[in-house]
Amino acid sequence: MHLVKILKELEKFPSIIETLSGQETFIFVTVAADFVHRNKNSIYLDKYIAPHHYLNLALPAPSMPGTWEVLWTVLFTILEESHIDPASLICQHGLSQDNDKKYSKDL
Repeated sequence: MHLVKILKELEKFPSIIETLSGQETFIFVTVAADFVHRNKNSIYLDKYIAPHHYLNLALPAPSMPGTWEVLWTVLFTILEESHIDPASLICQHGLSQDNDKKYSKDL
């Protein structure tokens, strides 16, 4: 996930930035990226066809209605590259501190 890309895209929507915390943005990107990763070969996805029902059930209610839909549209192009699979990374590299450099390369 490239934080600079996320912030650059969100700058176009000041009302979203003012009501959204970094934690909420991270949670959204994590959930949405996982959705894209799991479903990209089975259903058609684009920035205009958001899984609104899934996002609204999987994520906590935002302070501004429609936030998840706006984020899907704005951040869709980076969602696939933002996907991480922590369980797989732990299986590959273990939990040893010696693997810090290997792990950060995978992100």
